[in-house]
Amino acid sequence: MKNKTLKILTLITLTIVLAMAAFAVQNATRIRFAKGKSSATMSGTVGNAGMKDYILRGNKGQELSATLTSTCESVQIIVIDNGTGSVISEEPTTEYADELPGTDDYIIRVQNTDSANCKFSLKVGIK
Repeated sequence: MKNKTLKILTLITLTIVLAMAAFAVQNATRIRFAKGKSSATMSGTVGNAGMKDYILRGNKGQELSATLTSTCESVQIIVIDNGTGSVISEEPTTEYADELPGTDDYIIRVQNTDSANCKFSLKVGIK
């Protein structure tokens, strides 16, 4: 009985993670680099406890970097492996740089934990 319950819970958890990943991809803005460039800068506004997702493809071993500047201290980024749904940045931050663990789409989520509308600029690079 415990084994069957564990299998059902695992299946439910996997379904939720995959649904969340699919939802994030549908609402994400694809980052496209200009010809010959390896970085791009996006600007926008993130509202009351809101978020804005950007997505890009990266290969295992490449270094992904992201630098966020904002009018509010409450705006930070997290980096998510879209294939697994795992957060690969250790914590919300304004600067991220690390080697990618696999070939996949990666989501850079700009999130606002405050109630104000905040402007931001996000520079993303991949090498």
